[in-house]
Amino acid sequence: MVLFQTQVLPFGAVRSVHSFLRLARAIWWLGTVACLLVCSSFYDDYIVLTTPALTRSTELAASALFELLGWDYAREGRKCLPFKRACEALGVIFNLEFSGNGTCRIFNTAARIEELDTEIERVVTANCISQLEAQRLRGRMQFAEGQLYGRTGKAVSKF
Repeated sequence: MVLFQTQVLPFGAVRSVHSFLRLARAIWWLGTVACLLVCSSFYDDYIVLTTPALTRSTELAASALFELLGWDYAREGRKCLPFKRACEALGVIFNLEFSGNGTCRIFNTAARIEELDTEIERVVTANCISQLEAQRLRGRMQFAEGQLYGRTGKAVSKF
């Protein structure tokens, strides 16, 4: 008989996710309340908004927050992006180029669209799909749709 013992729970376990989400939310709270940053939080992905005049100050405040907390974050590379009028997070592009007149464009990335197109084309060509593939495709479609229209698809699928 072999026994294994771990010191942490796997990511999908309820306790670890709960603690992770509490920490991510606490960091968001500190950023918005204590540092007066305008930012969103999707798990541990934070999108920070600022005006062009405050770009450097906002960047320094956000970096200082993470450094003071000892939180590891991307200081360089593909995840460390400069402030600009459009940004990408989790396969979604947020374009705020026309935010001055109240317009925000949100759309899926070309790679996400291509991935869905390819999968749908494969299913149509094969004229069949397994239950597992259908569940995976539905999940991807709902995620993509959720970025644009909220959780409409999930609400409709209950009927």
